[in-house]
Amino acid sequence: MVIYFWRFLENTENYPGWNLAATTAGTVALLRLVERLATGQTTAEVIDCADPTPEVLAIPNNGRAAVSAARRLCIACVDLHESARLAEQDGTVTLSVSSEQVKQLISALERPDSAFDTGILDHPAVWYWGVVPDASKADG
Repeated sequence: MVIYFWRFLENTENYPGWNLAATTAGTVALLRLVERLATGQTTAEVIDCADPTPEVLAIPNNGRAAVSAARRLCIACVDLHESARLAEQDGTVTLSVSSEQVKQLISALERPDSAFDTGILDHPAVWYWGVVPDASKADG
């Protein structure tokens, strides 16, 4: 299970904000995480992230730009009327979203094959790139 969450330090291809991609198993884990948020089973969940590989960075066609990648992603559900916000500290990126935005995340994660170049959040900007190849399987 691999999840990638990163931002380009140079937005040469106009992808400001953060980028999300995952392997098939990572996508399932993310979907289960946001479903727990949607049902109120939890108010925040943390998941480990990996540095995006060159193959992952090539998907948004901005692969040569330097990146800053999260080591952990915390998704927190906040009050319906609060604006989404993103905070970065010590390798952990906390993405706080409203319950309505949690529904947007679920919708995107349920259809990862049609998610290429999908803006799942506007403020802060988060781009979703869908399912990406599992590099560990290519090694074996």
